[in-house]
Amino acid sequence: MTQSKRWTLSAAFLSGALLLASCGGGETPDPQQPEPTSGDARVIMGQIKPKQDAPASVNQDLPTAVNVEALRQSNVPALRDLQAAVDSEGRFTLTLPDAATMNQFEDLQGAGEAFGCFDAAAVTAPKGNQFFVVRYVHGVNNGRDYFNKTDSGAEGEASVKRVRVFAKQDAQVKITPTDTCRISADLNLKAGWNVVEENIGAGNNAVTSYKMTDLPAGNVVFRDTKLFAGSVNKS
Repeated sequence: MTQSKRWTLSAAFLSGALLLASCGGGETPDPQQPEPTSGDARVIMGQIKPKQDAPASVNQDLPTAVNVEALRQSNVPALRDLQAAVDSEGRFTLTLPDAATMNQFEDLQGAGEAFGCFDAAAVTAPKGNQFFVVRYVHGVNNGRDYFNKTDSGAEGEASVKRVRVFAKQDAQVKITPTDTCRISADLNLKAGWNVVEENIGAGNNAVTSYKMTDLPAGNVVFRDTKLFAGSVNKS
């Protein structure tokens, strides 16, 4: 075969390969987005456990599934249908909605409303930013609420819980306690989901404080707050 014929055949082969690629035959699929994992603020990996010293008469049957009750009332199907099955050991993995879906939620709130401070002068936060706080998961079939509590739950002690906070945009949120706003916060929130510690002090005039915290790897313990002595007003 002559040199000119070899060049002609090579060019034809290359043209054919390019044509196949343009028709999709040579496409490389887009890389899949990584699934949320343990340690990701968007993922609630929990295990519902009973309160060890609760009276035997207290019904501690596990729910079959958990959801976020406030999201269930949304008009957005992905929010309304969000739930996670609970296995026989009480374990569940609930992946919270991504930012694009959360931004469709009708009830995102300003910083003061989201954290329970209605004294506008006490709140410093970027204007126009909105938030949503997930304080507990809800038992779909038994109607009970489960919290990721990190305190002992004893009478007269503060109630400490990990909560998830969604921020529409990056936000530095500061709340200074006043006579009409018993809230303290110093939060450097990133756009999307964040892990925040909520500490509800003991006593009638106690201050509830919020600060950034880390999420440990693996399942975290969730318990029904109503099973804790003295916790009726600490949920």
